[in-house]
Amino acid sequence: MSLSVENYSIAIGGCEILKNISCSFKSFGITLIIGENGCGKTTFLKSFFNQTKVISGDLKLFGKHLSPADYSNNVEKFSIYLHEENFWDGPVKEYLSIGELKEVNSDNYNEISHLYNQNYNCLSQGQKQSVNLSKVLAKRSQVIFLDEPFSFLDIKQKEIFFQKIKEVSRHKTVIIVSHDWEYLKNKVDQILIIKSKKMLPFHRDQINIANPLIQ
Repeated sequence: MSLSVENYSIAIGGCEILKNISCSFKSFGITLIIGENGCGKTTFLKSFFNQTKVISGDLKLFGKHLSPADYSNNVEKFSIYLHEENFWDGPVKEYLSIGELKEVNSDNYNEISHLYNQNYNCLSQGQKQSVNLSKVLAKRSQVIFLDEPFSFLDIKQKEIFFQKIKEVSRHKTVIIVSHDWEYLKNKVDQILIIKSKKMLPFHRDQINIANPLIQ
């Protein structure tokens, strides 16, 4: 297992959101995290970037203990796609280079090459999502977090990007937060569910449940 947390607790504004969770994520593969709205899925992802307060617990990456100082700005460890609006008044090709330590390799962005010369601010929501997913998936990080990565994509684009995610997961850990249960349930390698402030394994014999969140 590449990434693991032990007795991990997170709070927002003094309110404990997740309590003493312990879990491991597959080294090379895709983990899906599910749970009701407001249960702490996105909060959990943000905790790896010091965007929410970790009040206790241990974090390990490939067996090495990490502190917030280690992982807050280390692009070689973690990257994240968040379902948030970004503003950039310029070509997509320039937007892709923001924050990168080396020149952008166009081979990593074949699925959005037709958007290179368009102004990012003029793109549709679906096009912006495609650009931001491509940007995150092209990073050198060992672990990639994706928060609702398919929300604005049509069926064709969703499949294109899932195949790219699958390819990336052959040599990286990919963790997805999504409500798209029917699409993802048979495509991922591991499923975890957040209930009552705990993160628990979701067993494969329950895979055909229409909506596990109402059980």
